[in-house]
Amino acid sequence: MATGAELRRLAKNRLLTAKHLIDAQDWEMAVYMMALTLELALKSASCYALKLESYPETNDPNDGYFKTHNFDRLLKISGLTDIFSVRKPMVNQDAFDNWGKFTGAFLFSEKDRDYTAMRYDVKMLANFNEAKAQELHTALYEDKNSILKAMTSNNRW
Repeated sequence: MATGAELRRLAKNRLLTAKHLIDAQDWEMAVYMMALTLELALKSASCYALKLESYPETNDPNDGYFKTHNFDRLLKISGLTDIFSVRKPMVNQDAFDNWGKFTGAFLFSEKDRDYTAMRYDVKMLANFNEAKAQELHTALYEDKNSILKAMTSNNRW
C-alpha cells in the first residue's frame, strides 16, 4: 500500500477533485470525493502515528482492523482522538464540531460512517445538495479549524 506521504498527496489531490466537482455542481460526487479525502488523510495520519512505512494492505486477519472505510475506526487508528473526540478540557471545540458535522453526514443506518455505501444508494445520494456539499467542504477544509487544518496545525499527518 501507499506510504503516509503518498496518502497525504492523494488526499490533497482528491480535495482538489472535490472542489472541481463542486464548481461543476456535481454535489454527490463532490461529497464522495471529500469522504475519500478524509479516509486518505486518516490513513496518512495512522502511518505517522504508528510509525508505519506504509499503510497495511494484507489479508492477515490480525490486520483486519486497518481494512476499513469507517471514520470512527480510522480516527482511533490515526491517534487523533485527542483532537476529534470528547475530552475535558476540549482541545479545540471548533475542530471537534467540524468533525461531527462532516462525519455525521455519513450516518446511514447500519453503515455507520462508512461512506462507500452511498455509491449505490440513491436515497443516500439524495441527502447531498449544494448547501450540504458546501457545508461539508467548509468543515473538511475551508474553516480555520477544519478537520484537515487541525491535522496540519498539530503536525499529525
